[in-house]
Amino acid sequence: SLFIPEEYAKKYAITDEAVQAEYDSRKSEFQVPEKRAIVQAVLPDEAAAKDLADKVRQGTPFAEAVKTATSNDPIDVGTFTQSDLQQQLSTVFFDAAAGREATEALFAATVGGVTAPVKGAIGWHVLSVSSIEPPKVQPLDDDLRTRLKRALAVRQAIDELADVGTQLDDEIGGGTLLADAAGKLGLPVTKIAAVDSTGKE
Repeated sequence: SLFIPEEYAKKYAITDEAVQAEYDSRKSEFQVPEKRAIVQAVLPDEAAAKDLADKVRQGTPFAEAVKTATSNDPIDVGTFTQSDLQQQLSTVFFDAAAGREATEALFAATVGGVTAPVKGAIGWHVLSVSSIEPPKVQPLDDDLRTRLKRALAVRQAIDELADVGTQLDDEIGGGTLLADAAGKLGLPVTKIAAVDSTGKE
């Protein structure tokens, strides 16, 4: 008979207190980092890009400055954590240092703040923060509670099975027959017909 920890785990009743304690001890795993929504304009030359960035720094809203400079709305880059944005920008600029500097500037900026122009493959990029999602902790909702209960039950099953294995070794080492030792420990035993060395019965 095979012991599958997940199956064996079903017999454990995990208390809400145990789930809460597990959640508290692993809280750092449930941290959702700050994310920022980033928009950009791409201009054909550095002078135009600098002019756009200067206008925004002087108080013109980014979308308005972009519309005046390009006749288009800002391009939505996406919403990113700091590490994801750095990876994305390093790819766009073909330059890890430029990606890191732009990311640091964007994560230091307030909403509406802009980066200095950065040279990319298709022109000069000016990036801005359009919104900020502050960091938060994933709440202990029903879904997470169920996942933690399952994890605790499986861990308990594995621990118990390890103990049972040790006890079984001790019993057999002491000369007890496997079937008797298993019975003593309350384990099911499945009898398999004798097979020869080629695997035939």
